[in-house]
Amino acid sequence: MKERKTSRGQIVMLIILSILLVLNSAYIIYDKYYLAKEKEKKAEEKIKEDKEDKKEKVDKKKTTRNLSLAEEKILLSQIDDYNTFLAQYYPIQDIKELDNQKKLLFAYALLDLKGHKDFMQGELKKIVDSYFGKDNNVIYEDIICDHNDGVLFKYDSTTRVFEQTGNHGHDHIESYRSNNYLITGNVLNEEEYTVEVKTIYENYCGGTCGPTLNYYKNAKDAKREENPVITRQEEKELTETDYENVKNKLESTIYTFKKDSNGNYGLKSVKNKI
Repeated sequence: MKERKTSRGQIVMLIILSILLVLNSAYIIYDKYYLAKEKEKKAEEKIKEDKEDKKEKVDKKKTTRNLSLAEEKILLSQIDDYNTFLAQYYPIQDIKELDNQKKLLFAYALLDLKGHKDFMQGELKKIVDSYFGKDNNVIYEDIICDHNDGVLFKYDSTTRVFEQTGNHGHDHIESYRSNNYLITGNVLNEEEYTVEVKTIYENYCGGTCGPTLNYYKNAKDAKREENPVITRQEEKELTETDYENVKNKLESTIYTFKKDSNGNYGLKSVKNKI
């Protein structure tokens, strides 16, 4: 009788253990497959939501508008100066890669100095910052003559004075006069500026500039006096009609700028429109 009770108890215990084992297996299956898939689904939804939130924030930050009349005037004036003294180096993929001496000569040319006159670094820096932005990589050093005639201005880093040397009979640098016509101008996020223009270059001027009788589509043709788009018998100013007649022959150039915290429109690149 006692043995029968023991056997019955063992059977009950085995049944209970079997039930627990089945339940435990069922939970493992549930946790491993169903819950895992739910967790994976929620994780994917979270990633999707995060991406959408990030995209929405980026889209809100991006604002684009056209140039104002004041900005158009400033930037076209700067483009005219870049063309005058830097056109021979176009295209410029990144202004930071342009040789340091070329930037110094550009700034010096805009001081419009006459004769043997000294000037301070601060005078030059004001122009450099205005045209290349306050975060430019310009190094102040001796300015070398662009006619391969030695040092044009000796720089004293102690006094920060540029002193013109006495062995130069000239104070000009190679220049290209141009007429610029705005095609488009856009501003992104109130700091990145993109300006597309078409340009008519006048006769190349190596120092003493004669009358302008021929006009060209780029600086290279102007220097070589090849492929003029306009030819005249006597000098007179270009008109809108002149531009309209040749605009389809002209190249489009895209200038990019970044406006810094001081309000300077620093040139970033000059590229031909493809």
